[in-house]
Amino acid sequence: MATIVDKSKLKAIAFLVGASALAGCVGGTTYGTGVSQEEQTVQDLSNMLTLKQKREKIDYSPRPDLIVPDNKQALAEPIDTASTTSNPDWPETPEQRIARVRAQAGEIDARTGDYSQEELRRAKEGIAIDDSGYTKQEFVPGQTDRDGNTILVRGDTPTRARVLKAKEDMKISTGPKRKYLTEPPIEYRIAAETAPQGAEAFTPEELAAREEEKKRLRNEGFKSLTSKN
Repeated sequence: MATIVDKSKLKAIAFLVGASALAGCVGGTTYGTGVSQEEQTVQDLSNMLTLKQKREKIDYSPRPDLIVPDNKQALAEPIDTASTTSNPDWPETPEQRIARVRAQAGEIDARTGDYSQEELRRAKEGIAIDDSGYTKQEFVPGQTDRDGNTILVRGDTPTRARVLKAKEDMKISTGPKRKYLTEPPIEYRIAAETAPQGAEAFTPEELAAREEEKKRLRNEGFKSLTSKN
C-alpha cells in the first residue's frame, strides 16, 4: 500500500516538472522583457529552491584621516559663498523679520509725510500732534505707557521737522527721492540763495488766489463733516 502511494506521489511530481518544462517552451507575451511569463515563473521558482551563490566580498578601504595644518593659529578665512548669512538674499529668521517690521513701523514715510503706526499709537495714548510738534496732555514726567515705554514731553523734535520737510517736498514733486528716471535730479530742486523764498516768490494776485483756494477747501471740508453728522 505504501509503495502504491509513493508511486502516485512520484507520478504527481513528475507531472508537475513536465508541465513546468513544457510551459517554459510555450511562447507567450514578453512585454518587452524578452522572457515569457511562463519562463519567468519557472526561473523564479528555481531561484527560490536553489541555494544562494556566494558573492565576492567588496574590499572597503578605510576613510583616511583629516589633513590638519601645521600652523593652527593662522587659518584661512572661510569662503564667502551664496549660502552664508552675509549674502543679502539670505532668508531672514522670524525674529529678524519681526524686528525689521517693528523698526519700519516706527519710521515716518519720507515720501508722503504721513505718520507711522507708532506715532499714531502715541497720539492715541495722550500725546497730541499739531503743526508745532508733540504736546503733552495728560501724562506726568516719568510715566510709562502700557508697553512699559517712558513717555517723554517733546516739542518741535527732529522727527517732526522731517515730517514737515517731507510735506514741503511733496508740494514740489513725488518726494525727496527720485521714483522715476523722468523726474529731475534732487539737486535741481534746491533753490539758489538769491532766489525769492516763501511769499516773496509769488505776486500779490497769486497769494490772494492761494488764500481763496485754502478757504474753499476748508469750507468744503466743514460741509462734508456737518453733512455726515
